[in-house]
Amino acid sequence: MLTRILYHSLFLLLLFIIGEKTQAQVCTSHFSDPTVSIDFGSGAPLANPIPQVPAGYVFSPGDCPATGHYSVRNSSFQCFNNLWQVLPFDHTPNDVNGNFLLINALGGPTDVFIDTVSLCSGLIFEAGAWFSNLVNPFSCTSGETRPDLTLSVYSLTGILIASYNTGEILALQPAGWTNYRFRFAVPIGSGDVVFKITDKSFQGCGNDFAIDDISFSPCAGDVKASFSNTVAPEIAVCEEKQVNYILTSSYVGYASPLIQWQFSTDGNNFTDIPGANGTTFIRTPTPWGIYYYRFSIYDPGSASCKVNSNIVKIDVSRSPFAQGVNYVYGCFGSTVTLGSAGGSFYHWIGPNGFDTHVENPSIPNVDFDDAGTYIVQVTTTEGCSAYDTTDLKIYLGPAASVAFAEHAMCEGHSVQLSAIVDPTLRYRWSPAEGLSNDTISNPVASPLETTTYIVKVFNETITCYDTASVKVIVWENPKVDAGPDKFTYNQKPVLLVGVASGSGINYSWSPPVYLSSSLSLRPTATPVQTTTYTLAVTSSYGCGTVTDTVTVKVIDSLLIPTAFTPNHDGLNDSWEIITFTKYPQAIVEVYNRWGERVYGSTGSNYKPWDGKFRGQPADPGAYVYYVRLRKNAEVIKGILNLIE
Repeated sequence: MLTRILYHSLFLLLLFIIGEKTQAQVCTSHFSDPTVSIDFGSGAPLANPIPQVPAGYVFSPGDCPATGHYSVRNSSFQCFNNLWQVLPFDHTPNDVNGNFLLINALGGPTDVFIDTVSLCSGLIFEAGAWFSNLVNPFSCTSGETRPDLTLSVYSLTGILIASYNTGEILALQPAGWTNYRFRFAVPIGSGDVVFKITDKSFQGCGNDFAIDDISFSPCAGDVKASFSNTVAPEIAVCEEKQVNYILTSSYVGYASPLIQWQFSTDGNNFTDIPGANGTTFIRTPTPWGIYYYRFSIYDPGSASCKVNSNIVKIDVSRSPFAQGVNYVYGCFGSTVTLGSAGGSFYHWIGPNGFDTHVENPSIPNVDFDDAGTYIVQVTTTEGCSAYDTTDLKIYLGPAASVAFAEHAMCEGHSVQLSAIVDPTLRYRWSPAEGLSNDTISNPVASPLETTTYIVKVFNETITCYDTASVKVIVWENPKVDAGPDKFTYNQKPVLLVGVASGSGINYSWSPPVYLSSSLSLRPTATPVQTTTYTLAVTSSYGCGTVTDTVTVKVIDSLLIPTAFTPNHDGLNDSWEIITFTKYPQAIVEVYNRWGERVYGSTGSNYKPWDGKFRGQPADPGAYVYYVRLRKNAEVIKGILNLIE
C-alpha cells in the first residue's frame, strides 16, 4: 500500500497547489465499481429525518414537502395542483420501491446535503449523483426557477479538494433523471472527506428537485485483465471449438495483493468465482453464451481500497443443430432429394464422389452405387459447424405394362383395361371417372369422351412405383335434326336448316328432287307440291345411322301466321303472309296497344315485317293486324304475337 501511496504523492502535491481546478483529474484506465453508494434505501418511505440534510431544512413525511422541507420517498404524485411533475420511481436500477431525497429548496445559497464518506487515500475518485427537476415548466407563468447545484468535496479540516457546478438543471418531460459527475484526488493519509451539495438558486416558482444514487468510484489505475494469447479484450469462439483460455492480471503499486476473479453474463452484475484467487485464471469451455470476466484487487487490511479491473469478454456462439433427414429411400432410376436444416451454409459429401454445397441437393437417375451414408456439414454465419448423416437406400421398383396402348370405340360402349398382374403389387388408375374400379389391374372403362388412363403400379412395402397409360378413344354417335317444317308457294325457295354431329359422319337428303344439293346440311328447296325430306346421318366408324324429317308444305291459299320470333336465330325471324303477293291491291297494317301503326305493306311491293318499329326492335306482346285483299273487300282482322 505504501508503494502505491508514493506512486501518487507527486500528483497529490500538485492537487493542493491548484485548489479547485483539481476537479479535472485524469484517470488513465477506467473507474471501478463505487466503493461508496448512497441510494436512500428502499421499501416504505422514511418516517424520520436523516442526518445528512442540514438543520435549516425541516423533515416532512409526505409526498409533497412545503418550501424549506424535505422528505425521503419512493414516488411523488400530484403535488401543489400539479405544479410538480409526477415522479413515479427512483433512479436506482432494479430497485423495487427505491427511495430518493425530495427537496423543496429555500432561496440560495443553501446546503441541502452534507455527509462524511470514507474513501481510499491517494486514489483518484469519480463522484456523481442523479438529479430530477420536479417542476412542470408550463406551470410557472412568471418564469421557472431551476435548481443550480454545486457538488463539493472537502477535507475534514475544511480545505476544498474539488467542486463541480451543474448549472441550471432542466426539467425533463416526462420527469426523469440527469447525471452529473466530476473527479478528484483523495489526499494522502486519511481517506475521510466531506461531500456537500449546495443549491445556489433563489426562491421562486420552482427550485424543487430530487436526489438519488450518490456514488464514489475509484480509478483502477494500472490494473488490467487480459488474455494470455491475444491483446484483444474480446474473444469470439464457436461452442465446439473452445479451448482453455488463460486470463492474466497485471497491476502496479500493490505489494502482496488479494485477487478475486469474477464473472458475469450481462456485464453489470458480477459474481466471485470460488477459488479463483491467483494472478491467472484458467477459463474452461462452457455452454454457448456471452461471458464477462474481471478481477478485484486490494492490499491486505485495505478492503476499502478494492478496485476492479477492466472487463474482458468471451462470446461463445452456439453450435448449430445440424439436421439431416435420418433415412432416405430412392427408387432405382428416380430423383432423390436429400434434406438438411439448421444453419446458413451446407456441405454434403457421399458415395461416388458426391460433393455439393446445396442445402437440399437432388441426385437424378439414382443407381445402386449411390446408396450409402451421406454427411452434411451445417455452418452458421459465425462459422460454427456441426454434422449429421443421412442413409440412402435404393430399391428396384416394379415395371408397369398394359395389354394395349390405345383402343377406339363408339359412344356408350365399354372396354376392359389390363395392366400387369402381380398379387404383390398395388394399382391406382387415374382419372377414376368412367372406371368400374380404380384399384384393380383390369377395370372396365366406360368414358363419355376420349380419355387417357394412367395406371400407377407400386409395391406398398417400399412405395417405389412405375406408370403406364392407355388411351381410350370415344367416337361420338351420329345425331341429326332436320329442322322445323317449312311453307312455300309458287316454287318460292325455302332454306332447309339441318344439323348433324358425331365422329366421322356422312349425311344426305332424300328424295333429292327440287333440292339445290342433297349433300348439304342447308340446301334450298323449291318443290311444286308438299314434300317430306329425310336427312340421314351415318357414322363411318360403324356407330350407326340416324334420320330425321322435315316437311315443306306448298300452299296455294292465303295463310296469315299468328306469331313470329324476330331473334335472328334463322327460324320465324319475320312475319310473312303466304301468297300475299298474289293480290296486288292488298294492304296489310299492324298496330300496337296504343294504336300506333308499327308496320304496313302492299301486295304489289310486299316486304314481310322484321319486327322493328322506327328502326328499333318492337316490344314483345300482342299486336292487331288488318288485311284487305282488294278494294272494297272485307277487312281481315286478327291478333299477332311478337315473341322474344
